[in-house]
Amino acid sequence: MYQREGKYALAETSTAQVLSWRRHAFGPDSPPTLEAAAGLALAYQSQGKFAGEPLSREVAAFYRTKRPDDWQRFRTESLLGAILAGQRRFAGAEPLLLEGYEGMAARKHQIAVPDWYYLDLAGKWLVQFYIAWNKPEKAAEWKKRTG
Repeated sequence: MYQREGKYALAETSTAQVLSWRRHAFGPDSPPTLEAAAGLALAYQSQGKFAGEPLSREVAAFYRTKRPDDWQRFRTESLLGAILAGQRRFAGAEPLLLEGYEGMAARKHQIAVPDWYYLDLAGKWLVQFYIAWNKPEKAAEWKKRTG
């Protein structure tokens, strides 16, 4: 909830605690642990911190191999793309951002309504990405497409 309210430092603190507890209680590869890892990576990214890259890569690897058609795979790929874009690693970020958005959009019927937040966020990240990469026509195209 802190994340959605824009209270990113609080989201980071609480999610780091939850991640630590879930790793201990459920193990490193359990869905609840991976959900917390993705949440912490998002809290970092939202503050312009890039510490979330290893967490995002870990979660993305799990979903690619264990649940390749799950909408959360695409959520995580979009997040990893946003982190890479923040590091100005544009060539690596673009396919992740595009696949992340498109994958979530194609699976929107699988996503609980409160989690549509992640699809909206992925659209915003695409617009920001193309602005940062100095591709204003692409940014305008994505802004129009995602609202």
